[in-house]
Amino acid sequence: MANRIEVTTLLDGDRHLVIHTYLKSDGATGDINSYELLDPADYDFLPGSEKKFVLEDVSYGFCGFSANLHFELLLEDKLIWVLPPSASGYVDFKKYGGLKDRGNPLDATGKLLLSTTGLVDDGDEGSMIIKVRKT
Repeated sequence: MANRIEVTTLLDGDRHLVIHTYLKSDGATGDINSYELLDPADYDFLPGSEKKFVLEDVSYGFCGFSANLHFELLLEDKLIWVLPPSASGYVDFKKYGGLKDRGNPLDATGKLLLSTTGLVDDGDEGSMIIKVRKT
């Protein structure tokens, strides 16, 4: 068996993208490592844009584990935010201009990734709603 990971697109507009992600441990596989949540190549961007994502906000609820979001770089991923274990909340980055993919264009893929810590017991589960701005 494998951990259950379901990513559903809730909104795919010209300037924004919203996804819902549901995670559930199978009790055997262990943590998720660098799971691809979003890839700019899979979405349409306005002409002339950088084809990058800016993380604007995250709503989450986790039971039994924590997670971190990071942008993929070819040499070393860029951690952008840690979501605490067994908690729920809402984080709004818009007042700071959002959390941008600050990777070097020669090294960055633009992909938003997810990793977990503690998603090991049967019954560990959680969900997130992630909003990004397309730039």
